Order: sequence, then structure tokens, then C-alpha cells
Amino acid sequence: MTMNCSECGKQIEKNVSSCPECGCPNEVKDEVIGEKFVESAISVSAVKEKEEMVFTAISIISFILACIFYYQGYDRMMNYSAALRVNVWVGGDAYNLIINGTHSIAFFVLAVGFTLFGISMIILLYLAKIKKAVTNNGTN
Repeated sequence: MTMNCSECGKQIEKNVSSCPECGCPNEVKDEVIGEKFVESAISVSAVKEKEEMVFTAISIISFILACIFYYQGYDRMMNYSAALRVNVWVGGDAYNLIINGTHSIAFFVLAVGFTLFGISMIILLYLAKIKKAVTNNGTN
């Protein structure tokens, strides 16, 4: 029985471990349905594409959260008023600076953390793409 390689499209046997043309792994999984065995090929490239989408989504969400926390920190530091009852307002400006400054620093630390996490996700995605390119060039 033959099937098409998920990477290069060449006809390969289902029982081989990798494509002889491009070296793409061919994982075959046996599933029991009733009393029959059904062979189903698992596309490795589809799994890798999903991983790339997950890394991209996580980094985008991380950057969005970082922007929200940057805004919250700036808002805590710059906007406080007794009349509007915005943020913390106590008797003097020094107290307001201490309380709201502490809150804004906490938001800024969260924002920096999410920014660094998003950058690390982008770096990991980039390194995975480089590894894939080197692997594909080495097998061709």
C-alpha cells in the first residue's frame, strides 16, 4: 500500500519510517475499530503548523496583555482625583504618589513580564523555523 508524502508529495510505502526522497517522518498509527485495524497516517507537518499557530497566538495574546498593563500603570500614575474618585486619593500628594506609584510599578512589572514572554515565544518560533529549514536542506 502506498501513500503520498506530506512534505514532498512523492509516493511512498505506508510501512516505511520516513520518506526516502525528503526524509520526512512517516508515523503510522493503528486504531482498533470493532475488530478491524485501520491504518491512518499522522501528518507531522500539520502538527508543526499547529505548533507555529499556537506560538503565534500566545505571543499576540501576551503583547495585548502587556499593552493593557502598560496602560493601567500609566493611568494609575497620572490620573487620580478626589472629585472623580479615580484610583486612590488621600489627603496629600505625597501619599497619592506613594500609593499610586506602587500600583503603577506593579502594572509595569506585569507588562514587562508579558512583553518578555511574547518576545521569547517569537524567538522560539523563529528558531524552530530555522531548524526546519536546516533539516530540510540537509536531507535534500
